[in-house]
Amino acid sequence: MIQEAYAGQRLVLIENEFGEIGIDGGFLQDAGINITEMNSGCICCTLVGDFGKALEKVIAEYHPDRIVIEPSGVGKLSDVVAAVEKVTNDDVQLDCTVAILKNVPSAKCGRKDIIKLDQIIDLDFDVLGFMDPGITVNIIRDGERVRRERLTLPETIKDIIKCKNPRCITSAEEDSDHIFYLSDSEKHKYRCIYCEQEYTDKH
Repeated sequence: MIQEAYAGQRLVLIENEFGEIGIDGGFLQDAGINITEMNSGCICCTLVGDFGKALEKVIAEYHPDRIVIEPSGVGKLSDVVAAVEKVTNDDVQLDCTVAILKNVPSAKCGRKDIIKLDQIIDLDFDVLGFMDPGITVNIIRDGERVRRERLTLPETIKDIIKCKNPRCITSAEEDSDHIFYLSDSEKHKYRCIYCEQEYTDKH
């Protein structure tokens, strides 16, 4: 997903691997993403003192277009933000912070997950609806909710999933858009508009 979202950009992912052996690094490096892993240490506790220097080194060595920092849920977002803001480089700007909360108590659902972004970004609701129909998006401005969207499965999706039929036109013509239509809303089934191939991967 990261590779598709930032196609054509030089991306560096800094993540905290809580353990002796890094798990995600090899997989992401195979996708062409530079990895700086921090094993066995919290990014905002034991390593926060050196984090600014490490970040400057990453910028100097890789000259990335974007840096994604993933502290594995063990660090305070405010400490990570403070460490980033200390980097003295006119070309470096903090773009967006994202907090992911898992299994939050909910009176209606029992438990729910929350993704919180600190600014309005260009969200593709079709992607969100396809990944998790029933998800609710709340837009908050100045502490007040100004918009609420409860998402459903989109009727059509474009370039979100790919047709795996080798005889489909999308296989013969690489520039073709991969377009699917919703064939069964109860079973969450989609079919390619060109060859009627059913999308079978779980999501």
